[in-house]
Amino acid sequence: MIGHDLFTLVQKAKAGDKEAMKEILHLVEPFIQKACRRASPNERNDLQQYLAEKVIVAVKNYDMNSIPGFAQFIELISSNHAQLDFSGFKNDFRNLVEWKEEQLDF
Repeated sequence: MIGHDLFTLVQKAKAGDKEAMKEILHLVEPFIQKACRRASPNERNDLQQYLAEKVIVAVKNYDMNSIPGFAQFIELISSNHAQLDFSGFKNDFRNLVEWKEEQLDF
């Protein structure tokens, strides 16, 4: 249910609701903290502020109209799946051709 809650929070935050923006930051805090643990100790505070700022900018710039409907979502997944399958086929074919060329070199 967090997806629905996040959607509502983003709508409110984009409309200027500061409490909604604080809640979004609270929701992403574990991810920010995890990223900060990878930084050196003296850079963590700066990184935490930087990432929080990026989240705020992303929320403000997010286009709520770009969310696909169910049919568009299924089409997107299907086309991405087909591209993945095709790219895998191309790689397999390329490997087979290279193997054949190696076998023919005597």
